[in-house]
Amino acid sequence: MIEGDRNSEAVEMFRSHATNLPGDTGDAPTQVVDFKVFQELIRTLIDWSNKETLIAKMRLAEEKRDELRLAFDRIDDDKSGIIDQEEIKSLCAALKLPPKQMARIMKRLDGDGDGKVTFDEFAEAMNPGGDSSNLANEPPEYTMPSAKDLKGAFKMADADKSGFVDEAEFLLLFEQVLAGKVRGMGGGIEYYRKPTAHMRWGDPEFHPGKRFSLYF
Repeated sequence: MIEGDRNSEAVEMFRSHATNLPGDTGDAPTQVVDFKVFQELIRTLIDWSNKETLIAKMRLAEEKRDELRLAFDRIDDDKSGIIDQEEIKSLCAALKLPPKQMARIMKRLDGDGDGKVTFDEFAEAMNPGGDSSNLANEPPEYTMPSAKDLKGAFKMADADKSGFVDEAEFLLLFEQVLAGKVRGMGGGIEYYRKPTAHMRWGDPEFHPGKRFSLYF
């Protein structure tokens, strides 16, 4: 997701939670969130990030499974839907592997030891635990930061000490989280990898430490 897309998503979420604070005479009202709404906004962002992360993982898992299917079909010469010992032997010959490798390969691929390798056995051997159906049961990537961290983040964002965070202040906080400058929210000593342009907010790589980076 490019920088502009990330900012647009953040702005949209902020505006959906914000209320109008009347301005001075003749001035347009300012959209703001107080601390209570700020916490709700964070929860919404966490839920969104966890869903985005799960979708991305499932998409990658399905892509990997498609790649494995192509590999399986290439080995399955007779297109029976099963890889047998003769086909493993042919594979070893094509790869110029010594005969003793055949038994090792067959043992690794043949999960139940019946002498036949199904696609599910092949996929599990080549990519253990990679079935997308398992992903929904995994714990969420991101959890709510502590009350202390939330208060610290709000105080940091509220630059004018008004007791509210406006859109500009929120986006500045957004950038500070990206830069790893918000302790307890992907910041401080726990945040040691800055995101690159191709990363999505919810990527697991985004925060390899405490598992909370505000998925920005």
